[in-house]
Amino acid sequence: PLRRQIRALSLETPRLLLNTDSQLPAALDRADDGRRLVRIAAPLAVIQLVLLSWWTLYLVVGSATEERSPELGLAKLRGLTGRQTRRFGLAEVFLLLLVAAPLGTAVGWVAVRSAAGRVFAPGTEVVLTSSVLLTVLGTLGGGILTAALASRQVFRRPVAELLRRVPSRTSGRGAGLVDAVVVVLAVAGVVQLVSDRGGRPSPVAMLAPGMIAVAGGLLAARVLVRVARRRVAVSTARGRTPGLVGWAGVARRPGTARIASVLAVATCLLLVG
Repeated sequence: PLRRQIRALSLETPRLLLNTDSQLPAALDRADDGRRLVRIAAPLAVIQLVLLSWWTLYLVVGSATEERSPELGLAKLRGLTGRQTRRFGLAEVFLLLLVAAPLGTAVGWVAVRSAAGRVFAPGTEVVLTSSVLLTVLGTLGGGILTAALASRQVFRRPVAELLRRVPSRTSGRGAGLVDAVVVVLAVAGVVQLVSDRGGRPSPVAMLAPGMIAVAGGLLAARVLVRVARRRVAVSTARGRTPGLVGWAGVARRPGTARIASVLAVATCLLLVG
């Protein structure tokens, strides 16, 4: 409406033999640019945070399931079927997600409402729309699916392997491929971010911080495992029993890479946020 009024005034001024000069059109253009940028940046930030949360949940559930392998093996020995074993192993995780979803929604709504009264104009309302509830349900469903995928390999193992204190070695080709893809995406985001310097950032550049966090977490986990293995060899050669026991526990412990990835990604997210 304001643009139409300004346009109508500019058309009327020559007829009235008047000359007007206003900065309102330029200000409205800047406001429209900012609104378009927010419409792109806000969904990207939310999607990025949700994906990173799912990734962290994947790592945590995978590590926790690895730690509970002996319990799952004993459950199978007691005659539980595959479905019953999965239900036994994932019941706590699913219950936590079902409780956390409504609590997190309520706390988030209260926090946003409190911030809106301080940041935005007085009287700005914050309401829970159907799209918000659908987003919460979608995020909850994605979290449940992520937890199920994170533990699927453990539930497929035979009883003898579940009862082992030292897990069997895997090739790790799939994990290496995922690491390579994440690193390439992070590098592409950084390059795009540098290219967009001084202008409007592209969606790829906006995804760069999250991809850097994930890539840093994955690389830190791999470096930790390699350093631990090297220190085991050095301690063995020098006959240092305390160092051998300590580093061997890190190198051979199930889920070391996952735990390191979770800590690194969480730290990067705190710094980026």
